[in-house]
Amino acid sequence: MTAPARRLPAAGPGVAPVGPGAAPSSGPGADPLVRALEAALPGRVTARVVDRLTYARDASPYRVVPRAVARPATVADVQALLAVARAERVPLTFRAAGTSLSGQAVGPGVVVDLARGWKGARALDGGARVVAEPGVIGGRLNALLRPLGRRIGPDPASLDACMLGGIVSNDASGMCCGTRDGSYRTLEAARVVLACGAALDLGDPGADERLRAARPDVHAGLADLRRRVLADADLAARIDRKYRIKNTTGYGLRALVDFERPADALLRLLVGAEGTLAFLAELTLRTVPEPPDALTALLGFADLRAAAEAVDALDRAGARAVELLDRACLRAVAGQPGAPAWLEDLPPGGAALLCEWGLPGPGGAEDAAAVARRIDAALAGLPVVAPIE
Repeated sequence: MTAPARRLPAAGPGVAPVGPGAAPSSGPGADPLVRALEAALPGRVTARVVDRLTYARDASPYRVVPRAVARPATVADVQALLAVARAERVPLTFRAAGTSLSGQAVGPGVVVDLARGWKGARALDGGARVVAEPGVIGGRLNALLRPLGRRIGPDPASLDACMLGGIVSNDASGMCCGTRDGSYRTLEAARVVLACGAALDLGDPGADERLRAARPDVHAGLADLRRRVLADADLAARIDRKYRIKNTTGYGLRALVDFERPADALLRLLVGAEGTLAFLAELTLRTVPEPPDALTALLGFADLRAAAEAVDALDRAGARAVELLDRACLRAVAGQPGAPAWLEDLPPGGAALLCEWGLPGPGGAEDAAAVARRIDAALAGLPVVAPIE
């Protein structure tokens, strides 16, 4: 369901007027916030109505008109923006590609656009790790890693448009990464800027002491939260249980269980924090193998229960992705060129599983035919309604 478009906000506390009578973006009549931003980032701030309306939307149905848009180019620029935000008591919303479907890239204060810069990226250790800035598109990172037989773990559907800052900040995952290869498991280090303006390298061996020196309250608070969680056996068990399945809602409380040092916990809390805990200036991720080819199969079942119960066997057979398709979805493609004929005969409550396996390259232990035979043997007992191809 698409939410109705919101009306432009009226002028008032924290909201600049929009329209012919709007205050200019510079000069004596300008919004004081805009004047302060322009003083901090000359030439990198806009409060034109057309720009504010452009950044009032992302890929979600929401519409929130910001007071200004800023385009920092360096960590020092971000620190200057944070100083203005603290002085003016105005929130910053960091925005990369703006592909979010949930409104994370819009806000009423200052939208901080990272999409035009922050493009640095390099592979390390033969592609085993990658270091990149938040404005790098995920697909371009994979293009950098592909000749090395690697890729980043997260694989959201918008990978060829979304950027690394948003992938990590929103814990975007996708079909193949599951709970093993997402940002939480593969993030190794990050250069960040805290709200106070302190810049930290959370991958540095001395990061914990630097966090204690820069923000003793944050350091102590994280340590206290960990003690409180571990002291409550039921709560600790619940957190462990919740994160055994894919869970990207809210702050990643598992970091309080998994990591003893506050700096290590903070690094992982940044995953899925939607930019609320720190600005991510540079990220280091462990990469995962990328097989050069893939094998797919569409398995039909008489009902949803039978399809769901087959997932365990598919997992044991090494499937790296399994997607459930219900009857309504399958009806939309039945009869189309290339669609299996059996789709038209599927019972009203039928379902299907679309599966993918990675295939080794030349010289691997198995060739494609051998992999297919091994998978067929593993799936032989499934109650499918048509032969597996």
